[in-house]
Order: sequence, then C-alpha cells, then structure tokens
Amino acid sequence: MRANKARNTRPEITLRKAMFAAGIRGYRLHWK
Repeated sequence: MRANKARNTRPEITLRKAMFAAGIRGYRLHWK
C-alpha cells in the first residue's frame, strides 16, 4: 500500500479530489 501510494501520489490526489467533490454533491442531493 505504501509503495502504491508513493508511486501514485499525484494521480491519486486528483482522483480522490474529484471523487470527493462528486461524492459530497451526490450525498448532499441524496440526503434530502
């Protein structure tokens, strides 16, 4: 896991940020 994280540092952050933003929006819309 550490090796994977070190290898995918920039792509992981970008994907995580995009997924987080989409997740929060989807969660908020589904929350109501």
